[in-house]
Amino acid sequence: MQSRPEAIQEYDQMSKRLSDFVTSASFRLIFGDSVSFAVLPFDLKALQDNPEAMKRILVAITTTSAPVSAETFGSLAALLNKGEVTKEESNGLQLLKVSMGNRPDVFFYAYIDQQDVLLALSPEVIKACVDNKAKGQEQTLASWPAFSRAKDFWAKYPAERTYGRNFVNIERITDLMRQSKNPDIERVARMYQGFDQAFDVTYTTGGTLENRGFLSYREDKLEPQMKALITLSREKNAYLHLLRNQPLCYVWDTSFDLENTVGLLNLKPEDREELDKGLREALGLGLQELSGALGPQYGLTLDAIVNTGLFPLPKITVFVQLRDKAMVEKAVAHLRAKIEEEGGTAAVEDEVDGKKFISWPLLPGDAGQPAVGLTDTTFYLTSSTQGMKEILRSTAVPGKIPENITAQLGEETRGRLASANASSMLVYPGQISEPLLGLIDFANNYISGGAIQTKTLKRELGALLNSMEWIAGAVNVQQDRMEWNSTLKWAEKKPETTK
Repeated sequence: MQSRPEAIQEYDQMSKRLSDFVTSASFRLIFGDSVSFAVLPFDLKALQDNPEAMKRILVAITTTSAPVSAETFGSLAALLNKGEVTKEESNGLQLLKVSMGNRPDVFFYAYIDQQDVLLALSPEVIKACVDNKAKGQEQTLASWPAFSRAKDFWAKYPAERTYGRNFVNIERITDLMRQSKNPDIERVARMYQGFDQAFDVTYTTGGTLENRGFLSYREDKLEPQMKALITLSREKNAYLHLLRNQPLCYVWDTSFDLENTVGLLNLKPEDREELDKGLREALGLGLQELSGALGPQYGLTLDAIVNTGLFPLPKITVFVQLRDKAMVEKAVAHLRAKIEEEGGTAAVEDEVDGKKFISWPLLPGDAGQPAVGLTDTTFYLTSSTQGMKEILRSTAVPGKIPENITAQLGEETRGRLASANASSMLVYPGQISEPLLGLIDFANNYISGGAIQTKTLKRELGALLNSMEWIAGAVNVQQDRMEWNSTLKWAEKKPETTK
């Protein structure tokens, strides 16, 4: 936000209006118990021909614990720049039309049905929902077998501690997308063919916020490249030992396949040839050769953000599993020669415990010296020579979570990370807070000479990050489904000190 007084005042006013709106008694009465959002079936061609048709496919349904009246919506509308509420009859239903005071063309409709309130941008949507309810259970979403599976999944978790549930009918969405004549939309439809439904639940346990999800698909119907990437999964994580120094961020995945990933992009033949040519010039290997030499496991760790004296630099490690070590050694040698041939910094050879690696001293100090090293199983790229030495010197057991991490996460979360066969991640937001805020200061000074006011941004972002101790996530893939678990551990509140 710019430091001009009028800009700051405008931001403060907007922030106060939003705060007043969501904390008002009328808002809490209408939305406080539960709210569901839905996208109704639609004709894609009609929507493309007339974007206004979007108004006829969106609906929200709230459930209230106390009666809602026109006066309740009147109080809410008053907060929308002094909007107003009028009563209208449409299709035999008594509706409320809620508009914004300074934008009479922006409005929505509300229909009160005892403890349920329907909200939509079009009266036709409300009429369709009311009529559908009158037809009976056999005509509702709850009667679909796929949605019944979602309900059974949600039932495992206490409703009183549930924050939200989501259900997405991917099969229906891709069927609609196939009707499009837009090549990009058609490509996305092909990419997700064979996927059925996805659903998840978010709930709290007191000290944590949990998310559990499920995605079903028919493997024999998947697009070939997508099927190949999913098939690559189902591998035991061989890089859990890289958690040894408790990095700020750790990410691991099992879908490193350049050729199939590029295939999903549906590039034109000439664009694919250009990509292959660029890889050969830089690495001496084409797309197919590189795909055969690397993967499927890969990931990175962010260990720190280091102040070099000139600017902050991330201390990172990138790791990629090897399929063909000799081929990757050839690529590294080609890249090294290419850099020197074009007048770049000459590589420096080094070794630790008999294991060789090369680095490029681009900046003074260790943080600005990227290094490349290969073991029998892995290609490593680090942002510093010290980082490479630590990896090559390590005696940690591959694929095992270090004891210090287990002690922090607890046995249940440790087990999820250890058993993940598709991807996993672990982040420590509170520890990222200080270096990230320092990076904001640097960017501010570099871009504007400190002219941008960041005090409020830093305070609020810092408070958010410091409220979280860690976030862990794990994904498991089987022949017909994908399941994921994620946990956010809230930081324990520090006791206030008395001055």
